[in-house]
Amino acid sequence: MGRLAGQISWIRFLQHQAATFLVSGGSLMTVLASIIPNFPFKLLLGGISILVSLAGVLTLLIHLSGLVTWFEVEDSTLRYSTPLRRGRTVSLDAVVDIPASDLSQRGVRVRLRDGSSFYLDFRALENGLQLANRCLDSTERSSSEIEGGIDAGLAASTLVWQMIICVFLAALALLGLVMLAMGIGRPGVQMRTPGVFIALALVTWGLSLTGFYVFVLRCWLSAVRWYRLEQGIFSFRTIFSGATYQQYLSDLESVKTERPASGSSVIGIRVAVRFRDGQQVTLPLSLLPDASRLLSALKVRLEQRDTANLPPATPPLTSEHPAWSQIEPYLIADEMVYYLGRPNQRKQWHETAGEIGMGVLILLMTGPAVALLIWTAIANRAPGALFGVIPFGLFNLIGVYCLAAPYRKRRMQEKTLYAVTNLRAIVLHGCLWGPRADPLLSEEEERTFTIDDVRNYELETAGRDIVFGGRWMRGRKKSQYWVHQGFLAPDDPAAVLAAIRRLLAEHPRDAPQAA
Repeated sequence: MGRLAGQISWIRFLQHQAATFLVSGGSLMTVLASIIPNFPFKLLLGGISILVSLAGVLTLLIHLSGLVTWFEVEDSTLRYSTPLRRGRTVSLDAVVDIPASDLSQRGVRVRLRDGSSFYLDFRALENGLQLANRCLDSTERSSSEIEGGIDAGLAASTLVWQMIICVFLAALALLGLVMLAMGIGRPGVQMRTPGVFIALALVTWGLSLTGFYVFVLRCWLSAVRWYRLEQGIFSFRTIFSGATYQQYLSDLESVKTERPASGSSVIGIRVAVRFRDGQQVTLPLSLLPDASRLLSALKVRLEQRDTANLPPATPPLTSEHPAWSQIEPYLIADEMVYYLGRPNQRKQWHETAGEIGMGVLILLMTGPAVALLIWTAIANRAPGALFGVIPFGLFNLIGVYCLAAPYRKRRMQEKTLYAVTNLRAIVLHGCLWGPRADPLLSEEEERTFTIDDVRNYELETAGRDIVFGGRWMRGRKKSQYWVHQGFLAPDDPAAVLAAIRRLLAEHPRDAPQAA
């Protein structure tokens, strides 16, 4: 390849970043305006404006820290400069990740093996797209090189949003401190109900500490910041430890995907990797470059372990099976069925327990009121009292509806059928379910999972469910929540797993081995 060079045009860059500067500048002007005496809601408006402007400035600085202002490529050597670094020389072989789908966008972030990254702005950088294509070509290297580190720029952006969350949590904790002071009172002055204020203070502190753990600390606990997979040995370092840990892939126990409660969460998707000695680490996929190749290698190892311990093969099912007539129209020529089954309603009790409890509570609260109103109307010959039965009767209907949850779920899943064949996995009249979604009937009469889908199966709900995939669904106020797709509470999980392992053993794949 020949020489390639380019330099940024700051005029075009500032034109495209005008909106960011306007938002930050407007927020700073609002902060200055809130200093004016008698300005309405000046503390609240000033505090929010400071947060918005600070977040905008920090995000812009993080973006500028990785922005390539000049570059030169000759052979396989890349020299480039950023606003915070005069010059750096790296090999194109050090590129570990560049999203090919972003090449048609305004720019792309290129991640290096040491965890650093740089951003190519196609709108302002001369020959930026050509440089991105060369970096993309360099990533097509031997599969034996699986190594990477956490992206410092993306980690810094995550910390900016977490800092804003911490400000609100600190305000909540400060409110708890005020309540505690009101409960204790001044020396010689005792509140009439000090226990109420002390209890509210404890609850407020509990909420702030829980929020800090869920939205801030949990994201980084046991998170991997550097990894290498080489000769069957997985080496890694975590965020809060400088020591290098090593685990044999033969000691790998499970790989489980953990998705956030909302599709817009700052934390993003994480993968929990657990070993036989009890050690568990998490891979933050949104922050680790090339983590998809590492995840694929770990999945391959689990697949190899499962197929190496296959139970004795059983004959394929025939037309004598009670559910054969339902699955037969969906089978193709020479397709053999290894498993046929239905969901087990008794294993889904915890999905309906809360609804049943709510129904009982509603009936206990409103049922006596309805009986009392009817008795009053009859005893006092006051038919007007019956008008009060209408609202309480509606609540009673809601309670009965909740109590009928097991019956409704049984009716919804009465046609559901699961099948594993020698070519795929099939779900007929299946359900979508998830951590924030009760089972709901899928709009698809038949859902086929290919062999590639089956390879990525995971066990959910303490091994009760077998998941092959899923999708984000839109909820209220444009929120998103994740729903699983697969086998919800199959009647014989052991038989399903045996059929899946037999299917994968008959269709092996080439595993990316670490040299």
